[in-house]
Amino acid sequence: MIYEFRTYDLKPRNLAEYDTILGKSLAAGRLNHSPLFGYWYSEFGQLNQALHIWPYRDLQER
Repeated sequence: MIYEFRTYDLKPRNLAEYDTILGKSLAAGRLNHSPLFGYWYSEFGQLNQALHIWPYRDLQER
């Protein structure tokens, strides 16, 4: 099992817009490639970041 950890830097005050875009992407079929294992955003420390974890069976599936 391989886990891809993604970090996206967002423009300040754009988290709500990002959530909308992510929701549309998931609804449009992104989840057919792999399930979303985890999704977080920063509230302290390095702000304006969205973090995702996507699992894959192996590198070929990735």
